[in-house]
Amino acid sequence: MGLIKFNDRTSFPTFSSMLDDFFDRSFTDFGAAASASKAPAVNVKETDSAFGLEVALPGVGKDQVNLELDHNVLTISSEAKTDKEEAKGGYTRREFGYNAFRRSFTLPEIADQEKIDAKFENGVLNVSIPKLDEKALKNARAISIN
Repeated sequence: MGLIKFNDRTSFPTFSSMLDDFFDRSFTDFGAAASASKAPAVNVKETDSAFGLEVALPGVGKDQVNLELDHNVLTISSEAKTDKEEAKGGYTRREFGYNAFRRSFTLPEIADQEKIDAKFENGVLNVSIPKLDEKALKNARAISIN
């Protein structure tokens, strides 16, 4: 167990300083477990007619990406395992790795879930989520009480 360092002004760390320390800490200290759980960068865009997700997935193949819609939640995930062995001059080198991520997005009620489209090109996944036509949206109305 590591030592807790105290600041000069108090004999105990404050809650806010512990939170700052936790969120400022680099997760690379955790080694491969951190790289296996890193989520990719995502840009979210909105236009008058659609929402768009642009997901950076360098080194990931199209066949390794999963896109799922369940109860208004769009989930993008990937899992990749590598196992490589090389023998040279009496030495054997074996490397293996595992990378996975999962990102979920709750879609707004104006999203047209039936027309979602996805394209994967050059390590970038583009997901287009059209908006429902205004006529298809039901207007708010008063309900009489009997």
